[in-house]
Amino acid sequence: TWLTSTNASGPFSAISGATGPTLTISNAQFSHSGFYFVRVNYQSGGNPGIAVSTAVTLSVQDKARFTSQPASLTRAVGATASFSVTAAGEAPLGFQWRFNGTNLANGGRISGANTSALAISNLTTDDAGNYDVIVTNGYSSATSQVAVLTILIPPAITVQPGNQTVLVGSTVTLSAAASGSTPMAFRWKKGGINLSNSGRF
Repeated sequence: TWLTSTNASGPFSAISGATGPTLTISNAQFSHSGFYFVRVNYQSGGNPGIAVSTAVTLSVQDKARFTSQPASLTRAVGATASFSVTAAGEAPLGFQWRFNGTNLANGGRISGANTSALAISNLTTDDAGNYDVIVTNGYSSATSQVAVLTILIPPAITVQPGNQTVLVGSTVTLSAAASGSTPMAFRWKKGGINLSNSGRF
């Protein structure tokens, strides 16, 4: 018969149905932590007797896991991006942030590569991509969901409108070209005043 207790000095109680040489605990929970031993009744020379095993300790630990995931971000060039998670499990917990599957290290524009919060300052277009973090403890590890960092490129005029001289009554077309993150919005002005689509415009 197998017996268990939460205290090494007892009191021990018998485990119902645990009467074989092997004790199996499925889906172990924290409440199963404690001390176990087996007591064997035997017959020797017609005289009953009892043999008792040494007590063993079972410690059920909490695996590393995430309680909140990193969120995707959209930031402009030159801004700062901050990702964070919360995790639980048997302490101590270790963290390792990754960019497109490659481990990040602190230094330069990166801080918090081995904590629950990662910050990247003075963003460039090369920082756009996938970020995740691995959390570990002495018993397990877990990988977070992927957070996507999107970098917005400020608009820039790549083709300037040109001066024109035309005859009265002619149709005039002014045009320009721009680069940057899409979608882009254009607004033409005359003398600093916004134009709108009406009449001859």
